[in-house]
Amino acid sequence: MKRDGLDAPDVGFAFLERFWGKGYAVETAAAVIAHARETLGVKKLLAITALENRGSIAVLEKIGMRFIKTLRLPAHDNDSRLFEIDL
Repeated sequence: MKRDGLDAPDVGFAFLERFWGKGYAVETAAAVIAHARETLGVKKLLAITALENRGSIAVLEKIGMRFIKTLRLPAHDNDSRLFEIDL
């Protein structure tokens, strides 16, 4: 999706707690990255996560995304961590 305040589409994921730690986030996010690169021709993907969301941060790093900065998106009450991957 393309969020207001970001200059590229971003990848996101959310799972019920009973599905955490099973590798689904890594598998699906990696598939989205591959589809964006190979089928859609996207050159850069972003991702945001809550500052304290260690699980999501670990997933984003595992799929090759790198932390860029902390920011606050329009219409959001809290800061987020911004990650990026060049495709």
